[in-house]
Amino acid sequence: MGAITNSNGFYTTGKDDGKNHIKRHNYENGNEQTFRKYDDENIGQVLELSKTTIEDDTRNLAYKKAYELGMKTESEWAIANAKRSSKRQDADYSEYVAKTASSLVNQLKKASGAKTDDNSKSNKFIQQLNAIKSNGGLAIYGSLYYLSNAEDYEAILEEKGEDALKLYREFERDTLKTFYESPKYRAFHGETEIRAEIHTAEGGSQHLQTSDLMGEVNSRNTFRISPIAIKERKLKQWYRDTYGNAGEMRYYADIHLEAMTKNENQKKRGAESAKFEIKADRDFFEESDQRASDFMSDEYAFSGMSFDKSPLKGDLVNRLFRRHENYALELIAYDKAKEYGVEWSREYGRSDGVYRSKEAYQAKRKELGLDKAYKRKDEALGQSYQDKEKELEATYKRKEKELVQSYQDKEKELETSYSDKEYELDSVLQFVAKERQEDKEAYDSKEKKLNERIAAREAAVRLRESKLDDKKSELDAKEKNITIREANATTKEDENKAESARLSARETSVTERETLVTTREKLLQKVVVRVAMFMPESIRRPFMKKVYGKFVDDPLLDHYELKAYEAKHIIENDLDL
Repeated sequence: MGAITNSNGFYTTGKDDGKNHIKRHNYENGNEQTFRKYDDENIGQVLELSKTTIEDDTRNLAYKKAYELGMKTESEWAIANAKRSSKRQDADYSEYVAKTASSLVNQLKKASGAKTDDNSKSNKFIQQLNAIKSNGGLAIYGSLYYLSNAEDYEAILEEKGEDALKLYREFERDTLKTFYESPKYRAFHGETEIRAEIHTAEGGSQHLQTSDLMGEVNSRNTFRISPIAIKERKLKQWYRDTYGNAGEMRYYADIHLEAMTKNENQKKRGAESAKFEIKADRDFFEESDQRASDFMSDEYAFSGMSFDKSPLKGDLVNRLFRRHENYALELIAYDKAKEYGVEWSREYGRSDGVYRSKEAYQAKRKELGLDKAYKRKDEALGQSYQDKEKELEATYKRKEKELVQSYQDKEKELETSYSDKEYELDSVLQFVAKERQEDKEAYDSKEKKLNERIAAREAAVRLRESKLDDKKSELDAKEKNITIREANATTKEDENKAESARLSARETSVTERETLVTTREKLLQKVVVRVAMFMPESIRRPFMKKVYGKFVDDPLLDHYELKAYEAKHIIENDLDL
């Protein structure tokens, strides 16, 4: 049982997220809680997987994400708008925001006005236009991911009971959460994600509900909602990360395969059979691996027209983007089903291409008898899956056996070929051995001559080295002698400096003593004169004669140079004249 549903569009307004989802779906009165009562009480009515809270408003989050991706805030817009010419200015900020999705809105208007017998398609386009208008012109991209529907729950209740349904719904939540955290989902939604939650739908089935802001700054430095360009950029990046240099061509190969699948499925709606049909995503990627090299070109599938210019581009990019997501979710679901021990297998239904409301869809299933045959189909699918596994295992063993046999046959063939070529190889080896011997003799002769030349050069080098050693010894001795002489000179120089210092000190001392003596002599002169003044004339005259060696009549003449030491001697020792 189980069928992956992946529904997308610009329907998001925030009126069905967080607390608004609870309010809108009337959880209080339990009208839509047919199956939630089997969950544990701690399972919230809305499970936030993103870094958001149940109180957050999706529109506010969307505007914040748009600012992060390059849309101008109202203050930034006011500054930029004032710089533009009056004819190109926006009337207000809401007009600027509306222009970010102008191309998308024009496409939706054109699609909604197209003639069609299916009003549900036209209504889908009108709903998206109304949602964008409700958001003030900002287009918010929303996605819904289902693993099962209410009919699956009813079948589990009827066949296995309440505990089995409780476990199955837990398996669903874990699978959707794991898918949300998977590398592929993060690669496809990481930078554009607004919020992600697990909800319960009107019919009671659980689903993952996400919202993205598919906007970017284009080559004109203008922020625009560009879902196809962003999806293609993320797909190409994933292919490059996966296949390296061949990644972009592998991307075009899968686009080509997607175009082939689309065309043949359209033909099949009015035909009994088709030459090319792929329903399962597993088959698609297996076919891609086998045939990728056949059409690795962006022009192969479009009659020579570049894919970027093809009117099919948007639809094919959406298809391939959704196929990658669905296949990743399918693989995770199979692993989780084994982990939880529940039965889950993906059912690929046939579609006639007509979109229907919930009531019309249920009536169509009843008309086709699908509701009554549900259990039988589920059992058949389960058995078919087991048969497919057995078939694949048998095919693998058969292929393995064929490969081993082929290897053994090849080995025998190589042994026979080896025996035939062994003789030829021996002859070649003998010839090579003879040539090698001749080459060896010539090499030995050449080597001998070379060794002799080398020996002669080595002898000359040794002689030269010997002379150099003698020269070095002589230079070492001279250097040693010079070093000693320099040391002696330095010592002598230090001694001379010391002697010079001593002589300078002595000279200074003598000068000082000489100055002192002169001072004392002058002092004594004055003393002698003053002493002579008080001497009797009879004594004074002999005293002065003694001092000067002659008679001096005037003892007050200071211009005479007295001999101080004689005066001192006379005064101290020879006063007895």
